[in-house]
Amino acid sequence: KLTFTPENWNVAQKITVNGIDDLVVDGDQVSDLKFKATSEDQNFNIEDKLEITTIDNDVAEILIVAKGEEIMENSGDSREFKVVLASQPQSQVRIKLKSSDESELKIYGQQTIIFNEENWNVPQTVILQVVDDNYADGTQIVHVDLTAASEDKNFDGLKAVTPDYSILDNESASITLTAEKTIFKP
Repeated sequence: KLTFTPENWNVAQKITVNGIDDLVVDGDQVSDLKFKATSEDQNFNIEDKLEITTIDNDVAEILIVAKGEEIMENSGDSREFKVVLASQPQSQVRIKLKSSDESELKIYGQQTIIFNEENWNVPQTVILQVVDDNYADGTQIVHVDLTAASEDKNFDGLKAVTPDYSILDNESASITLTAEKTIFKP
């Protein structure tokens, strides 16, 4: 509440307006700040408004917490990475996971992870399993592609890619020669 008197009528009074971070990708929002002045002097009984635009700072993005690693093919090792959304979706977001080479690195368990308005900021773990392919094919570079589908147009079609995993080959190509002894008798 601001009060102007005959003594301070020409001194500006400050009003601070703070935007509320809603964590939703909903674009810039326009609001009206309404003023109503009342006075015994009827000339100052006025109403007015000021249009204020709140700039949206939220982005639709798939965040991946992972590091690229070298993994020996016959190690039987698994690796994991985490996925979370950068902001709250307005409807369910289904993220499909796909290895760039399933003969080297497979996604263990669920092939799709789901986020919604309640769990969008809770990281979900994806487990990867190394495959021993029994081929001498050298080191293979593999990653996981993530693709989102949602009725929320901000998230629908979003893509992300994990860092590369180097799958170190445990097989080697070789030829084995054996000689047979032949005995000649005259």
